[in-house]
Amino acid sequence: MWINDIKCGLGKPMENYFSVRHRRCIERLYGDHGIEMLEILPKKPEKALPIILARLMQKLEEVDRQ
Repeated sequence: MWINDIKCGLGKPMENYFSVRHRRCIERLYGDHGIEMLEILPKKPEKALPIILARLMQKLEEVDRQ
């Protein structure tokens, strides 16, 4: 599974896991801090991925309520 590959730190570029569309969504989701999240993601994926997932779930709930 690709999340396990990232956690193992196999040294593959982030582009192998996240398309431009995925990275742009993360940027938009975090606004001014989007670039920071994208910089942290390949360095510490085990910490960044749960945070990003939680934010995505929160955003989905907001959209569902509308």
